[in-house]
Amino acid sequence: MRHGRLRVYLGVAPGAGKTHALLDEAHRRADRGTDVVLAAVDTHRRARLDQALDGVELVGDGSAIDVAAVLARRPAVVFVDDLQRANPPGAERATRWQDVEHLLAAGLDVVATVDVRHVASLAEVVRAITGADPDGAVPDRLLREADQLQLVDIPPHALRRRLAHGGLLTAEQLDAQQAAGFRPEVLAALREVALAWAAATIAQQHLAHGERPAGLDTQLAAIASPVTPPLDIRLATPRDDGRGAIPRLRRGLSTRRLGYGTALALVMPSLATLALRAAGSWAGLAMDSLLLLLTVVITALVGGLWPALLAAVLASTLLNYFFIPPVYTLRVGEPHNVITLIMFLLVAGLVSTVVHRAATQAGRATRAAAESRSLATLAEEVLRSDEALPALLEHLRTAFGMTSVSLLEQAGTPTWRVVAGRGPQPPGRPEEADVTVPAGDHLMLALAGRGLAAGDRTLLRAFAAQAQGLLERDRLARAAAQAARFEAGQKLRDALLGAVGHDLRTPLAAARAAVSSLQSSDVTWAPAERQELLDTAAQSLERLGRLVADLLDLSRLRAGALTVAGEPVWLEDLVPPALDEVGPDAQHVRLRLAEDLPAVMADGALLTRALVNVIANAVRHSPADTPPLVAISSIAGQVEVRVIDRGPGVPEQERSRMFVPFQRLGDTDNSTGLGLGLAVSRGLVEAMGGTLEAEDTPGGGLTMVLALPAAPADLLAVEPGRRERGEPT
Repeated sequence: MRHGRLRVYLGVAPGAGKTHALLDEAHRRADRGTDVVLAAVDTHRRARLDQALDGVELVGDGSAIDVAAVLARRPAVVFVDDLQRANPPGAERATRWQDVEHLLAAGLDVVATVDVRHVASLAEVVRAITGADPDGAVPDRLLREADQLQLVDIPPHALRRRLAHGGLLTAEQLDAQQAAGFRPEVLAALREVALAWAAATIAQQHLAHGERPAGLDTQLAAIASPVTPPLDIRLATPRDDGRGAIPRLRRGLSTRRLGYGTALALVMPSLATLALRAAGSWAGLAMDSLLLLLTVVITALVGGLWPALLAAVLASTLLNYFFIPPVYTLRVGEPHNVITLIMFLLVAGLVSTVVHRAATQAGRATRAAAESRSLATLAEEVLRSDEALPALLEHLRTAFGMTSVSLLEQAGTPTWRVVAGRGPQPPGRPEEADVTVPAGDHLMLALAGRGLAAGDRTLLRAFAAQAQGLLERDRLARAAAQAARFEAGQKLRDALLGAVGHDLRTPLAAARAAVSSLQSSDVTWAPAERQELLDTAAQSLERLGRLVADLLDLSRLRAGALTVAGEPVWLEDLVPPALDEVGPDAQHVRLRLAEDLPAVMADGALLTRALVNVIANAVRHSPADTPPLVAISSIAGQVEVRVIDRGPGVPEQERSRMFVPFQRLGDTDNSTGLGLGLAVSRGLVEAMGGTLEAEDTPGGGLTMVLALPAAPADLLAVEPGRRERGEPT
């Protein structure tokens, strides 16, 4: 019997769109006339997915595969969502993927979906990324044997935008575990793992269709090794390979060219003589002279003066001995032959002089080009960096080939201090340096490693001037920053005085009016009126007390003088009193507690203060018909309190301002209050080892996430009959 074909959509993360891809393909095939059925699909109560079910036949209720019904129906293609799902108790097979194997063995083609989180071999990696065990696994064998594997990819920012718009989960569905799976760093890591695993799997699948390329095993091993967080990214400092160094000014030819020239002086005349001897009388004395003279010219071009003179002496001697009569003697018979020998030496001297000048000019041009590159690099890279002065010194050390360099400032007549230095053991005094150059009043540039020629010192003085300018620039920048901080502090104090004047005056005036009315002897108050005045005074004084407490807490937080008592605290015991303290406006706030909540390590009084501020903020910005939701759940050793509102929300770029004291988003004056609540709350939570962050509410609004570490189990003594509660020992 024919074995069925399997196609798998692999999602990079939950919500990436694999179910949409599955249903889209089902519709496409059905529109082309293919007999298709849906055997199992999870729409997660999303309206668009529910609508996509229309027009495709569903066998059973979609919650599990009715294998017998599908086999009896025998469609051309069976569509199955979420291969990792467990079957209901009592089913013949435990999981959907096992049902799919049964359908494939029966000859049916299957199109299925799975998330990368549920690939069996990646369980440890997923656990490290998400902090939780995957809820099901599909063996790699089934996925690697699939006829087609298609990756359903989406960038993390796009997936988070889909979540914020309410396209994935509702605010009521989003708990600590769900929210952790949508953190940007988690989505990015899952996506990287999915891409790596899919690339390795697809590459291995292609090997069934051709020869195995050499070295592919190593490449596949590298691709198939997924990342585990946290990613350890290190920026390596470029190795000092001397490419930025300014070459020394050399007059004449290099040692290497002198060596090559000497070798030519010894070899070429001898080889030319052997060739001329072999030619015999055919060559003649003129050719003998010219060929040996050519060896002198070539030697002069390569090696300069001294190798050329050596070649001239050797060539003229060989010419005299073998070719000028009387041969085989060193005696010269004719006067013009003496002139020939002198011409050999003269040609050698003239040609080598030209070569020497050219080499010297080339060296100067090379050095000038290096100096220009060095100055250009200084202007383009060094001076624009955040640490300009250290970067300049490092560039200087590399350019001149120094061991270390420092900028010294004279603190007194005999005393110097290092303003900045680079390299091992930079000079601490001018006496410790090999080269020193003044860099302005009371400043000295000190270099250690070697001495410098006079030409080098000219360029070095340009570096010294730049160092002086950078030092002055840095000091001016620090002075400007200090002045800006002072100005900001002054503005903050002015804002504080203005806001305090309003926030203190209002409750004080209300309390004073109520008390004055009660003290008046001219009016007889009814019991209900008297109680109303007392309530007004009490509420005003309570508001005043909270304001003073916030100011004191903020000052203690900034001074680091806040005392925090860390002990196991049960949030289900703190939230109701916090709601009562918020006041009547919080009576409609919804509360959702997960089961088996652990205690948190916190200071009960400070945590209550933080909860009151955060919940009051949500109540203040929530529509009247949609009260906030306080949802508490736990994940990976911490407990999260998610205060969810359906208010106008806050743009992501503005959220950092929410936690700045005396800031109220959208306010143009200080008449609306101090805006201390969230600033104090974050400070209190962080003092207890937790975090307070803002997120988008799915579908619109703002969610404040207060996270605290769970209390260690050894600090808790379990009460009889209540396994989720404990008390401090």
